[in-house]
Amino acid sequence: MADVIYYVGTEEEVLRHAAPLMAAMPNVEIADPGQVRERAVPGDVALLYSEHFDRFRDLCVELKSRRVPTIYAVDGILEWRNAWENRVDEIACPWTMRPCLSDVVAATGSSQCRVLESWGNGGRVYNVGIPRLDFWNGRQDRPSLGTSDRFDILVATARCPGFTPQQLETTGRSVSSVAESLGEYRLPDGRSVKLHWRVTGELEKVLNLRNDGRALEELLPEMDAVITLPSTLLLESMLAGCPTILLDFHRCPQYVPTVWTINHPEQIRSTIEEIARLPMDSPKRSLQQFLLEDSLSCDGRSTERLVKLITATQQRATECRSAGDWAFENLDWPWAPTTRSHAIEASPKANDTDETGMSPVQWQRYAEQLQRENQRLNRLLQEAHQVFDHMQGHPVLGSLLKTHKWVSERVLRKSSQLSKPPEMEERD
Repeated sequence: MADVIYYVGTEEEVLRHAAPLMAAMPNVEIADPGQVRERAVPGDVALLYSEHFDRFRDLCVELKSRRVPTIYAVDGILEWRNAWENRVDEIACPWTMRPCLSDVVAATGSSQCRVLESWGNGGRVYNVGIPRLDFWNGRQDRPSLGTSDRFDILVATARCPGFTPQQLETTGRSVSSVAESLGEYRLPDGRSVKLHWRVTGELEKVLNLRNDGRALEELLPEMDAVITLPSTLLLESMLAGCPTILLDFHRCPQYVPTVWTINHPEQIRSTIEEIARLPMDSPKRSLQQFLLEDSLSCDGRSTERLVKLITATQQRATECRSAGDWAFENLDWPWAPTTRSHAIEASPKANDTDETGMSPVQWQRYAEQLQRENQRLNRLLQEAHQVFDHMQGHPVLGSLLKTHKWVSERVLRKSSQLSKPPEMEERD
């Protein structure tokens, strides 16, 4: 039986990520963590689109012990709030990628490689790109922005617009400011401005907006500009050749820089007016292309690189199983190597693995997440006890609970103790 490449997750979660690879490799299967745990054997490879949740992290640790290699195929940008400013009780692991648990990391571009290297993933990060965005290659050429009597702008948020109540409030305020500033606005040259919305469902309801449900590949070519909070849409918009504006009232450091940024309501109209008169040969357009190519390998060959990385990982895993070790630094990689960066959290020995295939730093982060999850479950249990105690003091609910307890102890327990006489047991 041929080796299997498992793309880990449900079909709803990973089909869009896996589709280009499935077209290039016939032995790719989509399977959830439980199925991979049951089926995967040495020789197979597991690709993960996320390490944020324990179902993926636990699978990584188990597959290492069984000598099945794992690849974290990163499919989006790094975002400061997601990495550093989560809630204390956030279910997703706050140490995701610092370091990664997977054996190999397929990054989106050069700048992401540098950041992930600095997070303790030295030597295991490879510049691949995002396969599902390969189709944009060659579609960046756009006509001048002055060819229509209307200026179309896409306004978007990430799928998760915030990780704390304060962040959600700030995001809502920023989107509302755009709606107020540009909703009935005309440019100095007389063109009307039309806003197209692509915000999360809750903001759509709260701000009384109506999302444009078209796919991005249909929507972006019609846009004259894109305003978005930090999300992978930054890259897709640049790929489509749209002047791309980062909407950041949070004023966070950015792992994906942009030419234009809006940090305050007063900047909204002036930024749009600048872009509306931007000549096609503007150096700012060239700068946007430079920033895009640093953040994303966008030559249309990402799928090809991922196939190569899978093959190199399989080959190294075979060698490691024979040699009795488990290390995936410096694979056979024909593309430009990543640039080593100063590590901000991990020690120089971060990639020294033990017999389980885990490094000390990986074990530390994994143990911290287990401890954190245990504390979260204990808090939930305490809250449940408090609710139960409150219910017992209620005049009606308390009586019902006492009746249920009496029935359980006096009736159900006695009936469960009824058994066949010994002589009948012997006959059976």
